[in-house]
Amino acid sequence: MLWERKTRRLLMVPPRTSAAAAVAAPTVSSITPDFGDRAGSVAVTLSGTDFTGATGGAIGGTALTSFVVVNDTTITAVTPAKANGTYDVTVTGPGGTGTLAGCYTAWDPSALTTTGWWRADYAGSPWSDESGNARHLTEATNAPSVGTAVNGWDPADFDGTNDLLTAPGTLDTYANSGSWSFVFLYYADTVPADPGAGSRYLTESLLSDSGAYLHIALTDSGVTLEAADGIGASSTLTRACSTGAYHMIVAKYDGADLNLGVDATAYGTPEAYGALGALTGTVKIGTNWDGSAFVDGRMAEVLAFDTALSDANRTNLRKYFNTRYGLSL
Repeated sequence: MLWERKTRRLLMVPPRTSAAAAVAAPTVSSITPDFGDRAGSVAVTLSGTDFTGATGGAIGGTALTSFVVVNDTTITAVTPAKANGTYDVTVTGPGGTGTLAGCYTAWDPSALTTTGWWRADYAGSPWSDESGNARHLTEATNAPSVGTAVNGWDPADFDGTNDLLTAPGTLDTYANSGSWSFVFLYYADTVPADPGAGSRYLTESLLSDSGAYLHIALTDSGVTLEAADGIGASSTLTRACSTGAYHMIVAKYDGADLNLGVDATAYGTPEAYGALGALTGTVKIGTNWDGSAFVDGRMAEVLAFDTALSDANRTNLRKYFNTRYGLSL
C-alpha cells in the first residue's frame, strides 16, 4: 500500500511479480561410442547438461531414434543411417538446441577402395561382393554352416573338415604383386599344434593361393603369414592370436615388406621380402592351396585391397567391427 498525501488516503498497489526464469538450452559434451556403422542402429549415450524436457536429437541433421532422456545429464538413443563422414550431434529442448560439432563418425569399408568385400550375412545375401566389383564368393559342395550370431549378425561356421569358399579370378585379381592387404574377422574354435620350428607346412589356412602363394594360417603359435613367389623365395611372420574369441587379422605387403597385425596390437617388425612374383593361382578361403587342411572356426567378414592398408584405415576397420558386432578388438 502507498499513502497519497494529496488525497490523504491509502492506495492499494498490486504486488510485484518476478520475470519467469529463463530455461537453459541443452549442452552436449560427448557421445559414446563416437564411431559407428554408417548403416546406423548403433546404441549411443549422450552426456551433457540441461537435458530435462529435451524433445529430440540428431546426427548431422538426421533424427536419432529410440530417444530417451534418462536424467538431466544423460540421454540414450540409436543412430540413423548416414553416409561415410563426421557429423555434429544436436539435442533440442525447451530452451533451445545444443550442438557438439564434429563429434560422431559414421563409417564402413565402402569408404575405402576394396577389391573384394564379403560378409557372411546369412539373413541377407551371404558372401556377395559389397565392393561393387561383383566378385561373389562361391560356397563349395561342403559349404560352411550358419554360426552363432554375434550382435545379431550370422557368421559362417567352418567345421575344420572340408568347408571352404572360393573367389573368382586369381589372387592377382585382388592383390596385385606391387601391394596388397587382406583382413579377416575370425573366431578360431580350435587350432592344430605348431608343425615344428622351421617347417613351411601350414596346417590350417584362412586364405591360400596355388601359384606363387600367399598363406594365412593358424597354429598354436598364433596367426602366420607365409608368401612365396614360385622361385623358391619365401617368408614367414607369426603374431599371437588366441582361440575362443573374435580377432581382426590384417596381412599386408607394400611392395618390399610383409607385415601382420592382430586387433589393436601394433604391427611387429616387418619382414623384408622384395618384389613378389605374379600370384596366379585359385583363391580359397578356409583351406590351404591343395585342400589338405581346413579352418575350424567362424568367419564374419573378409576384405581385400590392392594397396597396403594404412594405420588410420586399420584403426577405422577395427572400430567398425567393434560397433557392428559388439566387440572390443
